[in-house]
Amino acid sequence: MSDQVEVKTKRHHITREEEADRDLNGTTFSPGAKAAVVIGFLGIVFGVDIAQHVVELRQGRTPKIYQAVNLLPTKQQIATAKTPKDYWSLIPSTESIESFETELKQSSILTQALLSPTQGVLTGVFGVGNEKAYCGQPGWLFYRPDVEYLTADGFLKPSFLKARSHGAKEIQPDPVKGILDFNKQLAARNIKLIVVPMPTKPMIHPEILVGPKAEGATLQNPSFGAFKSALAQAGVEVYDPTPELLARKAQGKQYLETDTHWTPEAMDDVSAKVADLIQARVSLPPLGMPAATLKPIQISALGDIAEMLKLPKGQQIYRPQTVTTQQVLLNDVPWAPSHGADVLLLGDSFVNIFSLEGMNWGTASGFAEHLGYHLGRPIDKIAVNAGGSFASRQDLARQMYREDRLAGKKVVIYEFSMRDLSQGDWKIIPLPKPPKPDHVAPPPTVVPVKQTPIKILGVVPPAFDPTKGETAEVRLTVPKGDWRAVVVDAAGNPVVKLGEGKAEKDGDAQATWDGKGPDNKPVKPGEYRFNISGHGEDGKPVEPATASVTVGGTANPSGQLEGIAAVPATIDPAKGEKTQGAFRLPAPGKFKADVLGANRKVVRSLPAVQGAPGTVNVPWDGKDAGGKVVAPGVYTLRLRDDKGESGVVSVTVTGAKAVSPPKTSGTKPAVSEEIVVQARIAARAPSPKPGAYKDCVIALQLADIKAVSGKIGNGNMVVYVWGMQNNTVVDAAYGVGQTVTLKLTPWSKVEGKYGGFNRLELEGDAWFSWPVFWGEKK
Repeated sequence: MSDQVEVKTKRHHITREEEADRDLNGTTFSPGAKAAVVIGFLGIVFGVDIAQHVVELRQGRTPKIYQAVNLLPTKQQIATAKTPKDYWSLIPSTESIESFETELKQSSILTQALLSPTQGVLTGVFGVGNEKAYCGQPGWLFYRPDVEYLTADGFLKPSFLKARSHGAKEIQPDPVKGILDFNKQLAARNIKLIVVPMPTKPMIHPEILVGPKAEGATLQNPSFGAFKSALAQAGVEVYDPTPELLARKAQGKQYLETDTHWTPEAMDDVSAKVADLIQARVSLPPLGMPAATLKPIQISALGDIAEMLKLPKGQQIYRPQTVTTQQVLLNDVPWAPSHGADVLLLGDSFVNIFSLEGMNWGTASGFAEHLGYHLGRPIDKIAVNAGGSFASRQDLARQMYREDRLAGKKVVIYEFSMRDLSQGDWKIIPLPKPPKPDHVAPPPTVVPVKQTPIKILGVVPPAFDPTKGETAEVRLTVPKGDWRAVVVDAAGNPVVKLGEGKAEKDGDAQATWDGKGPDNKPVKPGEYRFNISGHGEDGKPVEPATASVTVGGTANPSGQLEGIAAVPATIDPAKGEKTQGAFRLPAPGKFKADVLGANRKVVRSLPAVQGAPGTVNVPWDGKDAGGKVVAPGVYTLRLRDDKGESGVVSVTVTGAKAVSPPKTSGTKPAVSEEIVVQARIAARAPSPKPGAYKDCVIALQLADIKAVSGKIGNGNMVVYVWGMQNNTVVDAAYGVGQTVTLKLTPWSKVEGKYGGFNRLELEGDAWFSWPVFWGEKK
């Protein structure tokens, strides 16, 4: 019997945990799978960068990523650094790094290839906007911050103010505090402040955003009522256009379909209401200026919110909207702001829309122009896109270091979007202190005041038809004191009171009648009179004056070209005084205008006048063809037609005789010498972020300035350059510490062109007194 050996086998059973650990820590790949995974991983990590290099090299460009070395200091900058501060300044600034990163993102082939098509699908198929825009009913868009103003907590709620003040960037979040400080500074100059917070688009048209159920809803931030009350208690006038715009909805839409701003009709209506408020609250002296005219112009454009969506080029989801703007003309020239006006408008893009050419909605047709039109007087304007909460006030402060923009001002209109109440920086901005009044010692004896009598220069035109919209204007000289104008009929019965004024000195004035009575209907045809009366500065009545006017006649009964009068009839051009000659035109046409001296020789040819039958005004500033003030004497303003017929008016020029500049020897200098400088960027504004506005200007501080051509002073200067154009950041070349070569143009010469764009400024206010230029890279 053989021995049997029993072999026992034991099978090891692993637990689930052990099996999971083995799978996770010991994954097995076949050789082919290994290669595929490695190649795929490297492709994900480096594929986009390699493709970016290939694309940019094929386009003949150096890959943008290599421009990162421009952020580093140059050998020369390192060699010239001596102090710790110098070495610290060599470190690339946060703004420069952020700007470079933004440009990298925008130039990425992934961004360019995917962003617009993806957004096109999201918006076109699903009706989805982006971080800047909400889609409303078909064809309509809403700006997201406008909606957030309505859905956020009350902007004056303590917790809300505290949260905003502790953000990444230090700001002053309280609009009441900022506005009351501004009002206090204006009050020190006896200037009234009127605040105009502009309602946002979803407040007026909520039904287009959320549906018909929102029709008639009254939407507002919870703190707006407290905001108005706080300003009213401090004596600050607040005009809220919201009720007016809601009431106008029966006449049509009040906001543009794909834009954040209002329609031309809504803008004109609000400007008329603000003009009425100004006239009711502020005593403004009458001015002898010609009436402005309106010229309808059709404009087609795509709104700013549609551009924020960054849809593909040629997209058909949102189409350009066509509107009719009313361009304001003065002597057939587009309206322009006047620094010497007694009304100043501060505002943002609601002022610039229909006015700033770069916004693509027309020119000379905006809120400022229409406010001046309804007031019948020139106004001054400072408007900066995205500048409601502080930029327009800051620009005013900056300019006052060079020119007192508040001199002679009686009222300041401060317009801003309501969304700035909860999202803006209401920083306190000190203005230069008002000049102290000169101390005048009282005279030892009372000298009798010699009164200047009221004198009527003429009625322009002497006959008119109010049923055709014509008006008549009486032009007169008045003494220092008060005066009033009344229209009476042939029997001497009062018909209508035209108004009254207060003259600070002897001078010219005017009163206009539209041919209507108290019921605002045209009066019956016949003879009427302007009766002008008043009191001198001593309070005693002055001798009244009267002039006749015919209602129902023709504006030019003689049928000939005629000169009426020059107003004012006497000027001192050395003091900036100007005159306007009034002429009657018998027929439409183009007329030549010039100025004749006492010897009947032409002193200066003036711009030709294109007019219809009626009255036209020809302005003259008292200067000759060379731009020099003419010598004292009597001059003739002449208007001629192509047949040789002419009308003339006389103007007396007073003042010192103009002195010709000394003759120079040698080469005649260029009329406008180009200024090119090489300088170091000592500081710069933050980099703009694409979104709200497609164009943005940034400020640079230049130091170590060397003139390449032209003449330039030493020290620091501020140079504005493009920071973003068409939603593309273009300021990466302007890093702190870099040396740049720029062609400079004085800011005063281009402010009307670039000053209204969204602008990012330097920190602090030390730069307010520095020279300011516009710069272009050479």
